[in-house]
Amino acid sequence: MITFETHKDQQLNNDFVSFKKEDVESTGYYKYKNCKEFQQSKRFTDEIVRDLQRVKIQQTTPPSYSSVVEQEKIDLVDQFIKSFDHSIMISSVGDLSPMLHTIKHRVYEIQLQFSKQQYHYLIPRLFDLLIQYRSEDIITIVIELLSLLFSRGKKLIELKVNWRPLYRIFKENCEISKQYGSFDDHHSTVKLQQKFNVLIYHCQPFFGGDEVVEELLEEIGGYFVPHSNYVYFCANVLYLFTPTYHFSTLTSMPKWIDLYLNYYWSWIDFNKDWDERWLFIFSRVIKFGVNIDWTPILPILYTKMLKALDLGVGSPSMAHLKPVKHKIPDILRLTREDRMEFHSIGKIIACLINSKTEKVAIQHFKCLISKIGLYYHPSNTGDWTTDLGEMTLSMSKSFLKRNKYIPYSESTIQEFLEIIYPCLSNALYSKKKNISLTIAKIMNEFSHVAPTYILPKIIDDFYSSVDREEVNRLIGGIEVVSTCLHPILFSPQFPEGKTHLTAFMEIMIKCLDPIYTNKASGTFKFFNKLFSTILISDENQYIDQCENQIEENVTLSTSSFQEWSINFVDATINFLLQSSTKKGTFKRETVANIFFRETMELFFGSLSNEIYTAVLGRLKSVFSNTFEPEYYKQFGEFLKSSTLRDPVQSISVFLPVFVNKLFIKHVKVSNSSNNNSCNNNNNNNNNNNSGIKYDIIGDLSDQELRLYITFIGYLVFKGGHGLVEFKDQLMDILTVLMESDNKIVLKATSKVIRKLIFSLTRIYPSNTRVVPQRIVDRKENHIKYWGSTDLSIILPIEWFEPNENDINFAKLLIDKFLKGTNDKLSSYINSLKNNSTDETYNRMKLLNLVKPIQSILRVATFLIKDTSNIIEPPRDDFRSPKKRTIFEHGEISFTEFSTLKQDIFNSYKETIQYLESKNINEEIHVLRVISKTLFIMFYCKGDIIDHTHDHLFEKWKNHKKLKGRNYLVYKAFKSHLIRQKLSYQIMPLTQLSLDAIYFTFNLSVHNYRRVRETAQKAFVNILNMFPHSYTVVLPTCINRLLELRSDPEIKGISFIFQAKSITRRIKGNTEWVRTLQPVIARQIDQKFKPNTRATFGELKKVLLVAKRLPILNYYQSEEMKILNCYPSDLIISNHTYHSCYNQKGITLNQLTNQQKEFVEKSSKSNKDLVDKNRSNLIITLENMIDLSKSNDKNDSLPWRNHLFLLSSIIYYFSILFNPPPDLRNGFPYSERYKDQEGIIREVVLCIAKNSKCEFPYSRIYCLHSIANILSVQSSKNIDFCYQNYFGDNRFSAKEKIDLEIYDSSVDFERYLFNLAKDDVVALIFTDGGGTINSNAGRLFAYISQDHEESSINSFCQSMTNKSFTPSYPNTRASVPNIDFRSFNAKYFFGLFQSVGGIKFIETIKPLMLKLKGKTEKEDYFLLVEMLAGISRYISINDDLLGNEKKEIFEFVSLIAFTSLVGCSNECTEAWTSAIRFICHNIKFEKVEWFSELLFTVHRKTNNILSGSKSIKFLKAFLVEVTWKSKDLIEKLFEIAKTEFSNNYKQIRMEAMRLLALVIIFQSDFSVHPPIIPQKEASALQGFVDTILNSSPPSSGSNSPLSHVNGTNGITTNITTDVTFENNTNSNNTNNNNNNNNNNNNDTKYSRNAIKENMVLFIYFLNSKSPVLVRYAPNLLNAIMSLTGDSNLEIAKDSSGCVYRMSQEFYFESSVIDQFISVMNQTLQSTSWKIRTSILQFVQVFFFNHSFILSNQQTDSIVNIVLALTKDPQIEIRENSKSTLASILISFKSDSNMVENLIKRAIKNLNVQDQTFIEKYSSLIILSSVVLAVPYNIPKYIPTVLQQLSKYSRNSHYKTAASTISEFWRTHKESWEEDKRQFTEEEAEAILSTKVAPSYFA
Repeated sequence: MITFETHKDQQLNNDFVSFKKEDVESTGYYKYKNCKEFQQSKRFTDEIVRDLQRVKIQQTTPPSYSSVVEQEKIDLVDQFIKSFDHSIMISSVGDLSPMLHTIKHRVYEIQLQFSKQQYHYLIPRLFDLLIQYRSEDIITIVIELLSLLFSRGKKLIELKVNWRPLYRIFKENCEISKQYGSFDDHHSTVKLQQKFNVLIYHCQPFFGGDEVVEELLEEIGGYFVPHSNYVYFCANVLYLFTPTYHFSTLTSMPKWIDLYLNYYWSWIDFNKDWDERWLFIFSRVIKFGVNIDWTPILPILYTKMLKALDLGVGSPSMAHLKPVKHKIPDILRLTREDRMEFHSIGKIIACLINSKTEKVAIQHFKCLISKIGLYYHPSNTGDWTTDLGEMTLSMSKSFLKRNKYIPYSESTIQEFLEIIYPCLSNALYSKKKNISLTIAKIMNEFSHVAPTYILPKIIDDFYSSVDREEVNRLIGGIEVVSTCLHPILFSPQFPEGKTHLTAFMEIMIKCLDPIYTNKASGTFKFFNKLFSTILISDENQYIDQCENQIEENVTLSTSSFQEWSINFVDATINFLLQSSTKKGTFKRETVANIFFRETMELFFGSLSNEIYTAVLGRLKSVFSNTFEPEYYKQFGEFLKSSTLRDPVQSISVFLPVFVNKLFIKHVKVSNSSNNNSCNNNNNNNNNNNSGIKYDIIGDLSDQELRLYITFIGYLVFKGGHGLVEFKDQLMDILTVLMESDNKIVLKATSKVIRKLIFSLTRIYPSNTRVVPQRIVDRKENHIKYWGSTDLSIILPIEWFEPNENDINFAKLLIDKFLKGTNDKLSSYINSLKNNSTDETYNRMKLLNLVKPIQSILRVATFLIKDTSNIIEPPRDDFRSPKKRTIFEHGEISFTEFSTLKQDIFNSYKETIQYLESKNINEEIHVLRVISKTLFIMFYCKGDIIDHTHDHLFEKWKNHKKLKGRNYLVYKAFKSHLIRQKLSYQIMPLTQLSLDAIYFTFNLSVHNYRRVRETAQKAFVNILNMFPHSYTVVLPTCINRLLELRSDPEIKGISFIFQAKSITRRIKGNTEWVRTLQPVIARQIDQKFKPNTRATFGELKKVLLVAKRLPILNYYQSEEMKILNCYPSDLIISNHTYHSCYNQKGITLNQLTNQQKEFVEKSSKSNKDLVDKNRSNLIITLENMIDLSKSNDKNDSLPWRNHLFLLSSIIYYFSILFNPPPDLRNGFPYSERYKDQEGIIREVVLCIAKNSKCEFPYSRIYCLHSIANILSVQSSKNIDFCYQNYFGDNRFSAKEKIDLEIYDSSVDFERYLFNLAKDDVVALIFTDGGGTINSNAGRLFAYISQDHEESSINSFCQSMTNKSFTPSYPNTRASVPNIDFRSFNAKYFFGLFQSVGGIKFIETIKPLMLKLKGKTEKEDYFLLVEMLAGISRYISINDDLLGNEKKEIFEFVSLIAFTSLVGCSNECTEAWTSAIRFICHNIKFEKVEWFSELLFTVHRKTNNILSGSKSIKFLKAFLVEVTWKSKDLIEKLFEIAKTEFSNNYKQIRMEAMRLLALVIIFQSDFSVHPPIIPQKEASALQGFVDTILNSSPPSSGSNSPLSHVNGTNGITTNITTDVTFENNTNSNNTNNNNNNNNNNNNDTKYSRNAIKENMVLFIYFLNSKSPVLVRYAPNLLNAIMSLTGDSNLEIAKDSSGCVYRMSQEFYFESSVIDQFISVMNQTLQSTSWKIRTSILQFVQVFFFNHSFILSNQQTDSIVNIVLALTKDPQIEIRENSKSTLASILISFKSDSNMVENLIKRAIKNLNVQDQTFIEKYSSLIILSSVVLAVPYNIPKYIPTVLQQLSKYSRNSHYKTAASTISEFWRTHKESWEEDKRQFTEEEAEAILSTKVAPSYFA
């Protein structure tokens, strides 16, 4: 057999994985690893991995056990693989699942590593498991572990992954060929699909190269239909499967790049998910394509990225006209990171700057930033600000990451930063903190790469913000300085940074502002970074060691550190007192996100001895003279941090302060014993009060006592070895305090003892300072060590590890205060039980005894082992032995107290027995304490937590991964705690723990709620600690619940069972389910309280939704199959895939006798388990069905219980008899379930019967289920929407497979249909005599009634949504599901199918005729659903109707016609949904009769309402039938064309939508832009001609600009050879108002109708599809002409349409030339309103297209706008200013163009006798130049402003004054800096203008 020990890689080849050399060398990742650009960091070997791991262990593991960690990990992996092999051999799902979960967690938790050979073995074996166990819960962990192995082992493994089997599974999970009917959704694959997508992503590097893309396109090509939802499936496939790593070896772009970029991507607009797919693909492609010249695609790619950014451009008043963003349907959406598209854009921009495209890419990047730079300004608060921040962060990280592998030149880095820095500095001062933090991160990244450029700017900006009034500017400055502090102070390229340190420190103290918490957060961030990088010591004595003037200056500045440190303490205390918020009665919470505790630890750790002593002196004064009890936590942090720095000195200073406040001093009385004690004591305690005795607590308030004792606890915490020096003094103090009868004193003192024991026995870092103590002790200048990240300097980490003295002190504490207190408790209880006259029951005394035990035991539990007998779980000898892993973590165990836990338990047990014997039930506090004690008796996770959060370091780390010492200390301590925590997981069940569990369970059902709540949490936590306890304890709990004895017991057990871990255990154990489920399903007795019933009801819900499937399928390993243990028909297997066994089979001789025995036993055990589980669930099902039947007689169940009962029946029925989709192929239902047909029929009849019950939710739920059974259909007459789209048979084979899948997807429902249809029909429909029975009548009445009940609408919609699949609806047009309930329609479909032919029609006819005459909408909805189901059936199965076919069709057509014609407005949506239901996926010839019916309805319309509705119905028919019938399209086109100019707006609006769909479905998408067929194009041209002929002339000699030529060599004419067809309705013969008005299209009213509808048509179609791109210039010409229409409504709509067309993206150069020609033509219009539309269009159009415009096109557009600056109409001239400014913003990267404009404008201004228009035009140009740079001052701006100032006082040239005013408004606050760029004369001119208030004010 194949095992890890015996295998060879080639034996493991399977369908998924190949280890063949030629295959491995063809993978993308292999090529990537061998690419010279990436080679330096991608080659890993086992030796390198082991060495790295070994070094890491030595660096981060405490010395006491670091030597064993490496071997421990090796042993753990070996143990796992052996167990893995064994579990596979015996096919044990129960062993594999927990084992795989455990190993996955160990990889994350302790960084478990595998060797290359182990990776190569595990990956193919796991792929085999992926196929073998696809139907079980284990599949999830298999996928997760595979993903983990690929991601962690990517640099080691060498294999090839075949994409095809992954694609097959992906496609199956997507269920794209599934019928929209499904019996039950327990096989939901949503979460599984999400995890599988991750696996595909991690496998993708190991695919092949471009051949994979070709194979992918061939595989999915048939689904790539642009109008279908299948197109999203295709995009998802390409998104996940497209290989990109092989691009590292390519030197030219593959052909498919153009296919993706210019073809597929362009099909769908305004869909963020769609854009994200393609951006992600291109980000990966460009990332690896380092040797490819991407120049040809840069313009289009940048334009598409600009489109994805979706920034607000143009007038804000037009913002509402932007198209609505669409989404991919939920069923086809992939889980994605938020703003993933912006991450991809950033990556693309950075990665394009490679050696081949660097110059061009930089220029495009510069142009992009020029466009979007304004959006970074803090005054912009739109949604795009966060998006741009994400894009910039991603771009920066990608740029810097690329720089590590393929270093950029210094000039490239400099140019990149010059482009982006102005945007970053603007965005830094945003009012949104997340934006500021993002920008600060970016600057930190760049400060490590280009410190000489970035850091001076950061420092200057910070200093300039300090004295500003704008708080946001200062906060931004603090954030960026704090984030970049390390490179500022310690960058070798920027040595002068250190000189700013003292200035920063002084400024930051002043920024501890209690009002602005964001400012304080940034300030503490600065302090945290500061103290983690420097030593606060006076280094002046070493000034002679300085090597340069900078070092001397810095050394001199350290003389102020002591004074600053004291000021820092004072400022911090003052800040805390003013800012901390009150929480509860006795404490306050520190402001969030300031990391106060961590900062204080770093502060004290960084202090020199002298400064530390001075700080302690200051703090001593504070604690001596300050009483702030609510701030004990804040003040306590000072004590904790000072003790961690130097325990002896800290305790010596502060302990006397608190002792003097707590106790009354008096002279100690000497005696011989005391003297002997003193003589034997080697500890002087550093106490000057040796002659003073403290044994009397002062007369203090409870608040004072709590505060000072708590301070002592903080003082001793993590005191380490120093605590021993104060042992006697502390013991005396604690003894006195513990003898108090004050509960507050006892509680606080117990915490002190707990902290002492913790500090004496745990391993923890002894400091977090920047360097180790050995460096601190050196007599040298320590400045050179500041900010060091050199591991040879900052290591080793210094740990506190307990020695013998520490351990003895801890033992003394436990003996005296834990054991001693327990002895007192035991003695007290015994005296009470013995009726001692000296003792009376005192509840306070009892509480004061049990509470200290609980508190102290919380930490002592780790030191005292439970030595009671271990209760071994039963284990089959054939299973792999489970060995509990105990991770070494320096554990200490006190054997002296081996029985102490048992003693404590016994004392508590005796206590409760005494209380019960005396009927003392009100001791709530005592019982709660006992519950808590029983929990922490074994493990207290609260004491294995480091409260320092990852967030502290994640926020401030950099791309170079420079790690300060405090970060290494944090990670090392966290790793140590994880090991400690893991050692207490999965503990063996002992007798003591079992007794404690039962004890806690009894308290969990106590009469008092507070006791129950505490005990319940303890009970659940203890169970989780001891997994074996579930099987021992839960049966008892279940039996107690079944008895339903009392309210407390029901509530207590119900709450326990709602715990997720317990619920899953119950659901996975069919014995428990069989016992519990029938009782849970019943209605609880009314004698119980309402809240008891509510809790019990909640348990029902939790048990129902819990996701845990028992093992119900029998599996065999290859070894089992060889031994032929059981018949093959019982085995679940999948022969589609080639596993690693198939290459070299296993022979019987290869198995040892022991292995044979194990295999045989396991096979029998597996079969017995499956048989037992199925038997238990069948019994459960039978019991619940019996309960349902009994409920029919007495109606005892309320609706919630009834729904739960039915849901449970369907759930268990489904998991028993309805196998998952991958196990259905060839599944012999009729043979396999022959013995269970009785119970199966009973379930179906139960569902059918309850589909007419009185409870609406149950009724609808059952109706949905029975409808899915009755409405099964085959693939006969089914035609998927993608079939024949491409007009050939290229994909016929795949279509055939999809039809087979479609047919087999309802095999189970078909089996149920054949088994029970006659019984169901007899039960719910007929009485056997051919008439509707009363049951059916009642059901129909209920269906009608349910439409009226608004309270159940959402539930009905959710049931309807279950019908949605990737194939339904057919097209991307959404389906309304509010009023039409597809499950009702399916129900009637099923009834017709079950009853058959004319019999059903004759039976149902009276009801339908009756409904036809009713007007209530609920009756109408019922009739629509009837007609939908019947019509679909007769369309598919017309060949089964026999001789009655004609009669049936005539009757259905008659009723449907009447219903359609009489349809009211509110019922229209129901019919449109019904039409789509009827036609979905049916061959057109089968539904052609219905199309004729709809055409008849249209012809018979006689009013506006019916006319518009009839077109809606035709539209609904079209979106399902789509392009399947040319004749249909022709008819619909004629209707749409005719009604397009209808006088009634409601009708022509629907005609417009219909015409849009006709054009979309008829257009040729094989090219881009798509081509509209000639006939439709001719019709559009006819409408255009009508508009142009009826609008004001657009050119002529009377035009005020007839002398202006706006072109620049582009003379494209718009010509067409199409003519306008006569717009008459030849098909409509009715003499009604609608048709009469349509016969005269020459009237003014009709022309206005065409104008109005054409505007709406263009607007509507542009939002749906890019089909109008080729024709857009022609349409724009007509729409622009309408902007001057005399009808103001048309003019307004036309203006909006122009704006909407400007937002489109036109990638064809010829189309853009035509646009320019149109604008030149419009420029000659005599109407100034029409000419204005040019500016409106150009402003957005140029912004969107500047990347793809040629120089000639750019010049032409600029000339057009310049011409409009000279327009005689002042409105046009003023509007041209903003348009020209927008152009300059988009194109200001070309400084020559701007300078030429300036020169020409100034020259014109200085021309004598220049006309007013010419001067105004020049001023407009200069104003545009200024407005194009609102937040910056380029070198040419002073000159421009000086020219404008000359005209600012002239009222005729108001534009000059307004521009200068606008400039002053945006620069007033920064004027002191900006004025340096102006001469004195220029500055004076600016200051003379009137200003507006600042944004920052």
